[in-house]
Amino acid sequence: MLKSNPPRNLLLAFIFLLIFVNACRHSSDQTTLTATASVGPTGSLTVNGRCNAPEGSLLMVRALGAPDKGSQVEQAMLTPVRQGEFFADLGLFDTLSYRISVSLSPSWNTEGRLPAPPPKVGDPQLKIADHGGVWEVRLETTARLGSPADETQLLSRHWKQLDETLASLERDVESLRGLEKKTGRGEIARWFRLHQDHRRDTLLAADGIDPFFPAVHAELKDADEALLKRFHAILSGLTGADDEAGKLSENWNALDQHLAKARRLITDISESIKEDPNSAKNEKHD
Repeated sequence: MLKSNPPRNLLLAFIFLLIFVNACRHSSDQTTLTATASVGPTGSLTVNGRCNAPEGSLLMVRALGAPDKGSQVEQAMLTPVRQGEFFADLGLFDTLSYRISVSLSPSWNTEGRLPAPPPKVGDPQLKIADHGGVWEVRLETTARLGSPADETQLLSRHWKQLDETLASLERDVESLRGLEKKTGRGEIARWFRLHQDHRRDTLLAADGIDPFFPAVHAELKDADEALLKRFHAILSGLTGADDEAGKLSENWNALDQHLAKARRLITDISESIKEDPNSAKNEKHD
């Protein structure tokens, strides 16, 4: 009796099984990462997703609020992977558009938890970066709290306060320049009193720094400090203490530099937050 060869379809099934097993093995070697941003129960920005990193691995979740509008709102936190999932409440409530990144790297994980060689990724949305020989897998996404009109209104309000503070400083600078060559101590003393009154009506009297545009606010505070130094230098010259005047402020250069930088930053912000005249109309139709 002749022995028959294995059926052709059985051989093909075996080949397909090998291909499937090999594909599964290859897939399991790849790092997977997904992320979804949403508004949490308390109204704050939250990010959740899945990652096949080892249990307990830490992910860096970072959000930037409206960076294209000059805003410097930023929040970042580490969150663990639990049963293949992660969740992060960033505690951000401002009505802004947010750029979000979720990253996996040995840099913020205990040694040995993640492999030293960079992993493989199959998702084209995942980016692999090298930081001094240490790999990072990063996923980027966006989210928004509120509407575009809400964002424009919020940022415009803070911009206006900064612009008014700058305008107040510039007026006081010009008035002090006019008094510099005069010899009346009473006029200088009156200038100082008025400047203190003006400061109380601006952000210069605030204890903290503007949370949206801290660099501009800091520049205005530096300008105010330089202005006061210039005032004391002029006052010292009027009282005959010329040696003290030189120690306080020899010229207007530092003050002018701070004012010019603040004006440039404020102008850039103004240009970036100009609302599209059609946006409000479009939102009403939505």
